[in-house]
Amino acid sequence: MGDTPFMRAAGRIGTDNIQVHSARLRQLDETYKSFGVFETLLKFYIREKWVPFKNAIEKRFGGTVVSDEMQDRNAALYNAIAVMMWPFARPGQASDDIEQYMDVQLYLAQTHKPAFHAFIDEILKTEFLKNLQVACLGIYPRILKAELPLRPALFLDFDVEYQNKAIPMRVSTDQFDTFKDLYKDIAEIISRQFVLVAGLNNLLKRGDHNAFKPGIGLTKSGRDRTPKNLHAFTDIPFGQKDDFIDDNWFAFGDQAADNQLRNAIAHFKTDYDDVSQKIIYYPRKEGMRQDKSEEIHFLEFMRRVLIAYREMNRLHQLIKSLFYYHYLIHVAENAG
Repeated sequence: MGDTPFMRAAGRIGTDNIQVHSARLRQLDETYKSFGVFETLLKFYIREKWVPFKNAIEKRFGGTVVSDEMQDRNAALYNAIAVMMWPFARPGQASDDIEQYMDVQLYLAQTHKPAFHAFIDEILKTEFLKNLQVACLGIYPRILKAELPLRPALFLDFDVEYQNKAIPMRVSTDQFDTFKDLYKDIAEIISRQFVLVAGLNNLLKRGDHNAFKPGIGLTKSGRDRTPKNLHAFTDIPFGQKDDFIDDNWFAFGDQAADNQLRNAIAHFKTDYDDVSQKIIYYPRKEGMRQDKSEEIHFLEFMRRVLIAYREMNRLHQLIKSLFYYHYLIHVAENAG
């Protein structure tokens, strides 16, 4: 057969893995045809246009909206998302995460029900949970728009050593700015999703979603920066949030969000060479100077985008499961 690109790739990652990767790419080719309809479907859901939402689910995605109950609308929505976004998923991750989320919620319902329901009431009444859901939904079309430069990043699931290579396409500075903003926005969503993780952690450890471990924020100078409640925790900078979650029940993924890279992007401290595909960023506070830089290749950066997206999507499953608990249990008990 000769030394074709396919054979070289198969030699690097093995026949089984190349088949998985090829299936992803074929799915992306098909998915691209439905992109516009999918983006419109998400808008229908967000704007609560339930008749066109149902029509789109049934006519364009082959799904069913069983009833006008929100749990059934959500089931149809998330089935469509699962189909469209499958190529970007980490195999087996969703089912494992959902099982963990349900275990946590059922445990809290058995051991700290009033406090758990108070937590749900707060994130619903403030619309924090809904706003987070909407933010997550807004990321999916942007990931699909970035699918061409993300294809090589998907290959790195099987061959991490390849990440310092150039990708076989020219990426302009304007295009890089688009992907840069995507990474920053995903990181900001993850920062807000930390609030749910922290609230559940406080419930598991202390039976109160507002109760952080006493003294966890105590500095060497004696200042106590421990958040007074979950509302105060929300305003803590992204890179510091994990410091206030003791013995975390949720295992964040490696490189799920690089706070230094995110800060450099947020403060316009990046340089991109579209010929070499190298990104130079300045993650440290240096006043007017920019001496201490870091460097990554564009492909590695897109890998960071993919990893951050996957972490956001993992935590979107938590949002989904909290809504299901609310629809199926919380509402029924409140009505009773």
